[in-house]
Amino acid sequence: MIVECTGSGGVSASCGKDAEAEEARASDLHEVVLRARDGDLVAQSELVRRYSRRVSGFLHGILRDRIAVEDLTQITWIKVVQRLPSLRDPATFESWLFTTARNAALDYMRRMQCRPASGCDENALINLPAERGGEGDFDLLEVVEKKTRSWTQTNRRILHDLVIGTSYQDMAARERLSLGALKLRVHRIRRLLRAELGAMLAEIRSVRA
Repeated sequence: MIVECTGSGGVSASCGKDAEAEEARASDLHEVVLRARDGDLVAQSELVRRYSRRVSGFLHGILRDRIAVEDLTQITWIKVVQRLPSLRDPATFESWLFTTARNAALDYMRRMQCRPASGCDENALINLPAERGGEGDFDLLEVVEKKTRSWTQTNRRILHDLVIGTSYQDMAARERLSLGALKLRVHRIRRLLRAELGAMLAEIRSVRA
């Protein structure tokens, strides 16, 4: 039901309060996005807290695949934090965020369509950006790199290949593994990566506590 604000009665007062609340919310979001864009870890964590459920729900409406949604939600936040310095207008953050999520989902679906021919099922790392921000910017990908330094060389090679889009067949041949064994290894790497990203976000949130 749409209620029009008139010049009399409680309706105008209610509409006025709603308008003030919306303006306050927009102003608060604007400030958080500005701080996050400048590399403030607490502000970046706050954006994740505010929008993670909405992003997951949005992606689930497109894919209806719980595991893929979990992976793509993480990928979306990696992309968003990585590219925040290039966001000129904080007022467009919400639309930009959901466009990023939608593009990640479309990339996923395109790559899944090519899976039978080329085995290009990256799942957790679809089209992960390689660019780094300017000096002083918080680089989430650099943090991920540090978090995976304790991995075996084989797992790190496979992770790199997933990022750049190497086919399963090529990876299996290089690692001298059967296709089935490689897929099992990739599944374990995906779980490791989700754990590392989860620990990283928890670490960021602890800064705020």
